[in-house]
Amino acid sequence: MTLHGVRKLMAKYADMAPTIRSKFTGQLEKAYIHSSCPTSEPRFGLHKFKADLRELEAWVQDMNNKMEVTVLANNSTDAQTALQLHKERKVEIDGRQNNFSKDHSRRLVQQQHPFKDEICTCVSELEELRRTLGATWEERIVPLSQCQQLCHFDELVDQVCNLLSLSFCPSIDMRPRGRVLARVSN
Repeated sequence: MTLHGVRKLMAKYADMAPTIRSKFTGQLEKAYIHSSCPTSEPRFGLHKFKADLRELEAWVQDMNNKMEVTVLANNSTDAQTALQLHKERKVEIDGRQNNFSKDHSRRLVQQQHPFKDEICTCVSELEELRRTLGATWEERIVPLSQCQQLCHFDELVDQVCNLLSLSFCPSIDMRPRGRVLARVSN
């Protein structure tokens, strides 16, 4: 649509003029960006692929650091929270799996990209990043799960010890203790 056509529309539909103007401005911006982007140049595809790879490397490094810094908890609540956070990180990792896909690189190689060797090197780096991230997550899930189970077991032992100590105290009525023991056995 031309500028003249936009002016006619704005004059005809004065109440819609701001909307028409913003849509036309958006279309102009898209057209400018599309015409100024060197997408047809071979280096652009490589540059974009490498930029995405660098961003993904930074995210993987950050995620690995977060997982490695997680300390084992001293109580059941903290252990459960740490385990839940670790599982949420797995969901985030799974959500980003499409970033590790080789579709874009495969397309560049199939197009006989002039920098095919560089792309293949980047693909191997990408695969190594994916493996490292998965291995770090798997390494941490076992100790976190064991810590949560141990903390839960410790709390159960404390409860049982408290109940047993109550049973040897003659000044306490037996009925409440019976209800507590019944709850624990269930």
